[in-house]
Amino acid sequence: MRRRDFITFLCGALVCPLVVRAQQADKRPLIAVLTSNDYDIGPFLQDLREHGRIEGQNIRVEVRSANGNRSRLPALAKELIHLNPDVIITAAAAPVSKELTATIPIVELELFDPIDQGLIESFAKPNGNVTGILFTLESLPGKQLELLRQMRPSLRRVGLIVTTKDSPASAIQRPHYEAAAATLGITLVQVEVRTRDDFEGAFQKLINAKVEALAETPSGLMYNERHDIAARLLTAGLPAIFNARAMADVGGLMSYGRAAKGNWRRAADFANRILNGAKPGDLPVETPTTFELVINLKTAKTLKIDIPPSLLAIADEVIE
Repeated sequence: MRRRDFITFLCGALVCPLVVRAQQADKRPLIAVLTSNDYDIGPFLQDLREHGRIEGQNIRVEVRSANGNRSRLPALAKELIHLNPDVIITAAAAPVSKELTATIPIVELELFDPIDQGLIESFAKPNGNVTGILFTLESLPGKQLELLRQMRPSLRRVGLIVTTKDSPASAIQRPHYEAAAATLGITLVQVEVRTRDDFEGAFQKLINAKVEALAETPSGLMYNERHDIAARLLTAGLPAIFNARAMADVGGLMSYGRAAKGNWRRAADFANRILNGAKPGDLPVETPTTFELVINLKTAKTLKIDIPPSLLAIADEVIE
């Protein structure tokens, strides 16, 4: 047996099971966190503290992230489930986890069509082991396009980047962008991307189509490539609005969407109630209630765009 194979054998057959048994012997409640991207869970841990649950003291927390590679989720979910956690908090990973366990409570921060996917029976009474927070809202695309129009009243042509691989939110939101654009009299120029290699061609199509601004359907791909996308937009001189504030943080002009910190805090409340004995099937699915508009004024100046005072007045944060 080769040395590398022998070491692998030791981990798989001896060391790893010992680690698992040691963790299972610890009687403190275990919260598992599984995410499709590398999210900041600080607000989640902070709100748990406000409930009197402190990591390393009276609770344990195990975190796994696929870092944008969704093909890794099944293995990561299996790894966490093997630890027998008291509750699993997931972000865009509930369907994968649900396939592996029907008993461990799952709280999902980004539920997409959960009834059609068979994750829950109803919003008011999910039944089963899954509950959480809806990700998409039909009105969100319209609000984003309205904000672009408020930024540039003469706006007529908007590019829409649509992710077509591993992005349930993208498929759900796409028709809502189309409907909102028709209502506002905006021509929507759509380009599809599957991988990061598609962005160069997609941006060239948008430039050739003479779009005046950009929007995007939410996806892990867009989130992971946010630095590159922001740089491309500056080079092309295109203003854009995004779903995640992380896009505005790295140089996108605007973002409008769910306040991610608020959702993580809601997840902490779900987890606390479940650890107190509540069943996930009895906890109604929630809709997002906190939204934030973030404007990057530094980017606006680079693009030579004068943001109307009326828009700045309603912004939750202005990056200067």
